[in-house]
Amino acid sequence: MTYQENVRLLDSYLEWISNRDKLEGELLIKYYQVDFFLRHFPVGSRYGTPINFYRRALLNRNLAVYDLWNYKSLNEQNSITIHNAPKVAPAGPKIYCAFHFGSYRTIGCVLFERGVSFSVVASSSIIKDNKEFLEPLRNFAASSGRENDFDIINVNENAAIMSMIRCLRQGKSLLVYIDGTNGLGDFNITEEKLLAVSFLNKQINSRQGVAFLSHRLGVPIIPVISWREYSFQHITVEFFDEIIPTQDKEMYIPMATQSLWDTFSSVFMKDPAQWECVFYSSAFIAPSASNNLGQAHEIDPLAYYSFNATLYDFYTTNTDFFLYHFNSSKMIRIPLALYRLLSQIKTEGLSFTPSEFRQLLSEFTLRDLVEKQILTC
Repeated sequence: MTYQENVRLLDSYLEWISNRDKLEGELLIKYYQVDFFLRHFPVGSRYGTPINFYRRALLNRNLAVYDLWNYKSLNEQNSITIHNAPKVAPAGPKIYCAFHFGSYRTIGCVLFERGVSFSVVASSSIIKDNKEFLEPLRNFAASSGRENDFDIINVNENAAIMSMIRCLRQGKSLLVYIDGTNGLGDFNITEEKLLAVSFLNKQINSRQGVAFLSHRLGVPIIPVISWREYSFQHITVEFFDEIIPTQDKEMYIPMATQSLWDTFSSVFMKDPAQWECVFYSSAFIAPSASNNLGQAHEIDPLAYYSFNATLYDFYTTNTDFFLYHFNSSKMIRIPLALYRLLSQIKTEGLSFTPSEFRQLLSEFTLRDLVEKQILTC
């Protein structure tokens, strides 16, 4: 099967995803994250609807797995183009900094082909479920006689930073994905060690460990990004100009980190749906005051209140019931009785005055629903 035929096959598997109402479970959570991303970065107009953007993002993710397992055949079919690839067996270690974009999993294969010895920095979850990334990468290394030139560093281990330093000092390079939700420990967008950077004229939070290591050891950073043609018929992997560390640490770390994101933004707009991070966008988009829940809203005794479907939707499991807040990506657990009432109000398009609601709800619950704008007039 050719690459083009595989693209069409995978795309046909996703045709059933035509509207949000068909989604549930993990697929629904991923859709909410995509919706959250598009509310902050309105880049989805070319796709028509958020569900079309979502389906394309799912297709890209599935192809990223396929690409890695079938890298050699893709090369044989001339389906991959590499720009500015490093010299064969380049002298000295480098930090290859990539993004979860396009066919990003094939970058390790490109490095193997160029004779680069490297360690890939990965999270515990990726290492545990390695069939999508690490296993095929190991197989490719073994088939190329390069199994001794490849190692894995678990970023969630306490000694991760020392392992990275040891790797670079031994002359091996690092392959790091700067936009992952895992860094040195659990990812939390409120951590002080995160750096605020500009991305598409908005602020996001980024790890700065790549620039820190580069400065500490005097190792250059090489941005490397993969993307697909919009038709998904061809893959490009491009290596960009080195970022050379300077002496001033306080200036270099934010400058280098911002430079990485600027490089990515120039590629990102080719097809935003190819960025896998849209599936966990709330992990790196900085919260704003306007997204906070529980702001004061006085109850108008004469107004009619209905369910606010522009800000909220429902998410249920076998045992629990939640309201999902689109703007903040927060989940609010609610009791079954309240879920049934709000669901009926939404489904039937009902509206009630505060006095009518008080016959169904306690005063405390009514005020809480209005303050959180779950009920709006």
